[in-house]
Amino acid sequence: MNIAIVAPSPVPFQLGGAERLFRGLQNSIISHTSHNAELIKQPCLDRQFWPLIRGYKSFAELDLSHFDMVISTKYPAWAVRHPNHHLYLQHTCRGIYDLYQQEKFPQGYNLADAQFKSLKRFLETKPDPSLLHPMLDSLLKLEKQDSPQGTWTFPGPLTRAVIHWLDRATLHPKMIQSYNAISANVAQRQDYFPPGAEVSVIHHPSDLKGFFSKPGEYIFTASRLYHTKRVHLLLKAFARVETRTNLFIAGTGKEEEKLIDLSKNDPRVRFLGHVPDKELLEHYARALFVPFVPYDEDYGLITVEAMASGKPLLTTTDSGGVLELVRHGENGLVAEPEPDSMARAMQELISKPEKTRQMGENARESVSGITWKNTIQALLGQKKPWTTVSVPGKIQPDQEKLSQAGPQKARQTNPEPDPGTSSKKQAMQQDKADSGKVTDMQTKIKDLQKLQKQLSDQKRGLLDLEKRLQLLLQEAGKRIPAPLDSGQPQEFAAQEKHQWDAMYVAFEDRFRGSREDIRERQRVYLPDIQKVYRPDVEHPLLDLGCGRGEWLQLLRENGYQALGVDLNRVMVQECHDLGLQVQEMDALSFLRQCSSGSVSAVTGFHIIEHLPQDQIVYLLDEALRVLCPGGLLLFETPNPENILVGACYFYTDLSHKKPIVPATLAFLAEYRGFRNIKIKRLHKYSEKRPVPDADPFKEKWFYGAMDYALLGYK
Repeated sequence: MNIAIVAPSPVPFQLGGAERLFRGLQNSIISHTSHNAELIKQPCLDRQFWPLIRGYKSFAELDLSHFDMVISTKYPAWAVRHPNHHLYLQHTCRGIYDLYQQEKFPQGYNLADAQFKSLKRFLETKPDPSLLHPMLDSLLKLEKQDSPQGTWTFPGPLTRAVIHWLDRATLHPKMIQSYNAISANVAQRQDYFPPGAEVSVIHHPSDLKGFFSKPGEYIFTASRLYHTKRVHLLLKAFARVETRTNLFIAGTGKEEEKLIDLSKNDPRVRFLGHVPDKELLEHYARALFVPFVPYDEDYGLITVEAMASGKPLLTTTDSGGVLELVRHGENGLVAEPEPDSMARAMQELISKPEKTRQMGENARESVSGITWKNTIQALLGQKKPWTTVSVPGKIQPDQEKLSQAGPQKARQTNPEPDPGTSSKKQAMQQDKADSGKVTDMQTKIKDLQKLQKQLSDQKRGLLDLEKRLQLLLQEAGKRIPAPLDSGQPQEFAAQEKHQWDAMYVAFEDRFRGSREDIRERQRVYLPDIQKVYRPDVEHPLLDLGCGRGEWLQLLRENGYQALGVDLNRVMVQECHDLGLQVQEMDALSFLRQCSSGSVSAVTGFHIIEHLPQDQIVYLLDEALRVLCPGGLLLFETPNPENILVGACYFYTDLSHKKPIVPATLAFLAEYRGFRNIKIKRLHKYSEKRPVPDADPFKEKWFYGAMDYALLGYK
């Protein structure tokens, strides 16, 4: 696969965190995958309104049809159009988003003049990708006209409204295949993503290589010298610290002269200016600790770089994405964003070198999993992200972890004891009240789960009906006003096979087990997959009858490229929602269109018991053909050797044909050409339920393996 990483080149050019991310993504795709990657950049002056608008137009007109996939991370590059466009968002134009209110810019604008009629119409229309080019053309015509003074102030109320409209159009769900963010802080910012979007949070490392550590000699930080990085706050705090330890500051920026002047009376402070990568690694290694105190930082590469060097971080309670990695007292310290609190934290780090060293070791361990390989696998859907954020709404799975990033103010949850009541009596009353609350909460949770399940089933049914109706209407539209021909009734009738799709998904949810249970059961097969999978060759794994996609998810999380196929339209849609590669087709037809020797493994979980004998034989023949030499066949099916399964549980599913004895399936596979046949008996009844006695006969025939798997090789 050829992948394009599309990005703006800042004017004037500066090498910052964004540029390091672009370079790291390209190098890691080439190094850690079988794909090719190209970094495509276009100059963009994003601090001025009209050059920024021309940037949106330039990227919107960029033809990247010769690439299979496009990744964008920053405005206005995400205006590029491509059918397989994935967003890995760093930040929007913050001055007109989350920082606009902070700067107290004006809110309203007036478009009463006739010359703004067209622009007003666009701004009052819901943003849509189809309107992007007309909107840009209308805007650029206004650039050449005289406008009232202050109209195009940037940032300002009108320019803010325009950029918001352009971003909503270019980041519309029609245009983006997956939404990803570099941090949970970015993912949760207001208006960054479309409502209802599921945003995967994927932390990335620095592109610096060769981090190492030496004994601490001085305090070191690296930062662009801008107001939001708050180096001025760091200098004020350091002035209060009683130490002979020096503070070295690397970086450049528009506040450099002001900061140098602020610290001119402190001989301990030294500004290093731009520092080459080799020297930067050396400074991190020799640092005692690294202070990094920005306001609401997107992510903060300095955090990752310092920790990778085995150095603890000093940050503040409002530093944003930095708090996703810094844990107070464990791998760094988190202070209030004011000089006295920061000074106390710095004094502690200096005066307790052994504790500081240990926090540095913990810091290194904290970022050990943030590697380019893991980042790329998560971005390509082969590995789980750090977490997922739903828009609108706050982060759910890791909210507690984030809230523990810094010192928390104590909050009193219980009233003061009544002087007239004994402590024991009050404790009993409190226990009783707490017990009642817990019981009530558990009941409410169960009721809510039941309602959620009912809603999910109804939603599936409605989606299935909607899709079938849409297909029927499309077919009718092709034929009308012509009379029905002989083939048209069959076309309509073909849709009937999907009428029970939603009900079967609900059936699976109730009787097959939860996603987590199934994935845990299937984990036993990963060593078998590892033996036959070759990441250097385009031989994916193929799962027949993939259902809800548990096996495909497990494979993706472990770095395997896998495809799925299933006839159930609702299940296919659920797989698509999870970002899995699945086609709606019957297994045999799909195999027949695959090239010979193109697949590492063919798997099928609880599929062959749904097929008649001839279909099973054809399936074995086609699987043997498409497998590469040494490739694996893996079929799991209910085990009728367990009498409870063969006589009862098997018939719970009305679509089952008949159970297949392990020896019979092994014979068929061997007779059709597979070798090294193995049978794995799995999921003993006695593993999950107590067995009344240890009788060997009952243990084998009643409480033995409820499923078995056939493994064969080409």
